[in-house]
Order: sequence, then C-alpha cells, then structure tokens
Amino acid sequence: MKPRFVSACHKDTRRGNPASDIEGTRRYLDSGAVVLEQSTNPAGFFNGMKQRYFERVHPWAIWLSAVQLFGN
Repeated sequence: MKPRFVSACHKDTRRGNPASDIEGTRRYLDSGAVVLEQSTNPAGFFNGMKQRYFERVHPWAIWLSAVQLFGN
C-alpha cells in the first residue's frame, strides 16, 4: 500500500492528513511500549508519555490508555 492520505483522530486538524502520519503513529506506539515497561502505574505512564509528546492535542486520550493498561 502506498497511501497518499490517511484519516486520523486525536490530532491537530490544521495539519491535514499526510501519509507520513502512519510512520509517526508507529514511532508513538513504540515509545508507548518503552514507557509502559518503565511504568508501575497509570500516572507514571501518563507522565512518561507527556514528557515525550508534550505537544499532543488530547492528553486525556493518553490518560484513558494508561487506565486501561493498568486496570485502574
């Protein structure tokens, strides 16, 4: 597949929909795996991801993920 456009959520709508967002999402998920290994609770995961991705538009999505990952 060689997409020219993608449609993503949880982003700055002013950016458009470049296909490069796919690779950006892969990097984000890889970072999440590293932070998860280093975290012992939802707050640790949230803070670790916010340190790496402080510019994220919707930080509540990180928190919801943290709660799901840790079951709290």
